[in-house]
Amino acid sequence: MEPAIWTSVYVELQPEEALRRLRALGWRHFELSCEHLQVLVECSRRPARVRRFRQLCEELGVRAPQCHLPLMTNFAQGDYAKRQEQIEAALEWIAVAADLGIKNGVLHPGGGDGLPNEAAWQEVKRLNLDAFAQFAAKAESLGFRVAIENMADGAGIAKRGYGSVVWELLEIIHTIGSPALGICLDTSHANLQRLDLPAAFRECGEHLSATHISDNDGSGDQHRIPGHGKIDWPPVMAAVREIGYDGVWNLEIPGERLGPEPWVTARMKYALQVAKAMLKLEFCG
Repeated sequence: MEPAIWTSVYVELQPEEALRRLRALGWRHFELSCEHLQVLVECSRRPARVRRFRQLCEELGVRAPQCHLPLMTNFAQGDYAKRQEQIEAALEWIAVAADLGIKNGVLHPGGGDGLPNEAAWQEVKRLNLDAFAQFAAKAESLGFRVAIENMADGAGIAKRGYGSVVWELLEIIHTIGSPALGICLDTSHANLQRLDLPAAFRECGEHLSATHISDNDGSGDQHRIPGHGKIDWPPVMAAVREIGYDGVWNLEIPGERLGPEPWVTARMKYALQVAKAMLKLEFCG
């Protein structure tokens, strides 16, 4: 595993400048955020910028093994035209990400919280299966992988949105049967949902292809640096080692990007130290 960071900690910068800034702080692996990928998608009809971005990665000695695909989507909504528009946009983003040399794209399942009955639940599942079958076919043709992210509604197991538990993500993967589908386990979402995190990682098993690593106190989706919340990390790390995950250990920590720039810079240096210590299983107590 290698420590990685979500580039949107510098969301106000162009993607190239965000990479330069984070590389100067010691980071070498990245998840290209949806905001930064969108810039490159919008430039995709000018392939020179895409080529320059890949060249910049080579010059800086950095890699972007994963990205976040469109964020504000709901592939299970009832508005057919809007749903189709979002599916087509996601397919375009997958193509651009693959052209950038990225191997994994994180994508949220569609759905809603507190679905009223079993029929509504089954319809949400059907629409997700239809959408992710399209994403899998596109990704498979490009040597790409779509990592379905676990969601959360903050209400615990008794009331949850679709895709908030690992078995639902696995159901999508097994039903479609494509090697181009995997799971991105978001630790803040899982903690907010009151999941047993070590058990969740073990349940993902070989299907874990990306990570969103952060911490919270269980009261909200705070996305803080690990150790600044209530997640018990040593058992989590033991479970990750046990399943043999060898992708990036990606810190998605938007909760740390507020305040004056020098504060953010200091937090990003510290976050790298924390990530390295976690991967070496260096814990006190």
